[in-house]
Amino acid sequence: MKLVVDPGHGGRDPGAVGPDLGLAEKTTVLDVGLALRDFLAAYKFEVVMTRTDDTFVSLRRRVETANSARPELVLSLHVNSSENRDARYFSAHVFSRQGPAAHVAEAILPPLAEVSGWPNGGIRVNNFYVLRETVSPAVLLELGFISNREQEMALSRPDWHRQLARAIATGLAGYYQVEPAAPFPDIGGHWAGEAIAAVAKNGFMQGYPDGYFWPDKEATRAEVAVAIYRLWQKVADTEAGKGRAGEES
Repeated sequence: MKLVVDPGHGGRDPGAVGPDLGLAEKTTVLDVGLALRDFLAAYKFEVVMTRTDDTFVSLRRRVETANSARPELVLSLHVNSSENRDARYFSAHVFSRQGPAAHVAEAILPPLAEVSGWPNGGIRVNNFYVLRETVSPAVLLELGFISNREQEMALSRPDWHRQLARAIATGLAGYYQVEPAAPFPDIGGHWAGEAIAAVAKNGFMQGYPDGYFWPDKEATRAEVAVAIYRLWQKVADTEAGKGRAGEES
């Protein structure tokens, strides 16, 4: 199943800029988009990116890329801004409330609100170019407000980018009813992904109840103790097996 991920702005077009840190929208949405690509790959989605670096891509070119790919969905990533610095919600924009785009948006917004604690601003109908001109269903996500001090701080953090990407992937996987090919959908592209898969396969560590491993989350002393204990048990069982084999021979 093919999806197009479209990180907005780029290059000479910074998008919205935060008033406190000077954070550029183009940077945040690219990082989220690249992380989302990795998460979606774990679900065996084929992902086409409209940009993978800090390059300016015109709206026309973005739509051409999307229409050439003929995906199930075009997902455009943006961050909002407002003169009202108290504004702090997620929102999704579609060309029409009739059709699959609105249903996909309904599946994505709740996981975003849950993982972030930010309000779900709901679905809006807009005549944006990328929504109007794409042949496939298209959703434009606004991932909070860069004009809000708290949200600009969060949106500057790489770990936050991965959390948002993980939530979006969860919503998409639920809508399209797909399961991850890897043991955990959040280890695809992670530098420790191979090691995590191996220790999980051998029973030394487990994921969390939500189905994710959360590889960048700090482990408690209790969790470390359990992992060491499982390793110790594995070694002890192996040594005991060798001893029994020696006696029988």
